[in-house]
Amino acid sequence: MEERPVRKQGVRGWRALLIVLSSGTLAGLLVVAVLAGVVRTFTSVVSGGASEAGEPQKPVVTSAPPVEGLDLCKSVESEALGSDSPSRLDNAEGVLDTFSENPDGPTRMLSDECSWSLFPAGKEGEWRLLVEYEAMVSAPDDVSKTEWASVEFKRLKEKTGGRLASVVEEGQAGYVDYDSYFFYGESKENPGRPEYRLVGVAKSGVATVSIVDLGGGEVGDPRLEGDFREKISQIAPRIFGRFVLRIPD
Repeated sequence: MEERPVRKQGVRGWRALLIVLSSGTLAGLLVVAVLAGVVRTFTSVVSGGASEAGEPQKPVVTSAPPVEGLDLCKSVESEALGSDSPSRLDNAEGVLDTFSENPDGPTRMLSDECSWSLFPAGKEGEWRLLVEYEAMVSAPDDVSKTEWASVEFKRLKEKTGGRLASVVEEGQAGYVDYDSYFFYGESKENPGRPEYRLVGVAKSGVATVSIVDLGGGEVGDPRLEGDFREKISQIAPRIFGRFVLRIPD
């Protein structure tokens, strides 16, 4: 018997054309996908490297570094006026901190002003107490905080004497831990009334303390001056002692 040649099986014609076309399309899509992945990876590496190489972002500062113990108005009232029936006369807004207005500023200052109406036990009538202070707690390396305070102390001493209508006595207050100077005489703001003023400096803080007698005291009375000195001696350590202990070096 004559063997018939075996017909080779295959896809021909339009079916073959479709297979070729579809295979080419898949290959193209595969190439595009690979290229897209490479681009994404490259972009990620570049952007990440740029972020790391760039300047680090500064953290957002939302509050001032704390300086504890320099709310001196609070210290004076709680520690030195307990027996005087104190009544606060100012609005008691608290310590003014320049950091709040200018966080990036090279110098940081703390300051406050406070006043009270006092009725000291055993004394006749009302006293008025005023405390004002300012402290430089940080400064650039080329600025001396203590030098600033020394200059400010001299300025305040000259100014304080001029705030009395007349001066009966003045001189060094005699505190050993800080420099201070006092004036005693007639009040300019309250004519005819005796007033005692102390100005002092410790570390890089300066302060003024004044007491005026609105009661029956007389200008020049040495006993009243002694009473003023006694009260000032209770107040001063709450101010100048805090400067020494709490202002950073």
